[in-house]
Amino acid sequence: MMKYELHALVAHKNKKTPKYSFLEYGGIDFGKGSENLSEDYEQHLYGE
Repeated sequence: MMKYELHALVAHKNKKTPKYSFLEYGGIDFGKGSENLSEDYEQHLYGE
């Protein structure tokens, strides 16, 4: 039982927490004229 508890303690101490949350990242501005970039790619790939 002691071996499991020691392993659990070490595993808990070695857990790394991310510095930033995914929700903290802002959007990226690709500049003027890129508002419909996703739709343009879809038209090219799928022929819609």
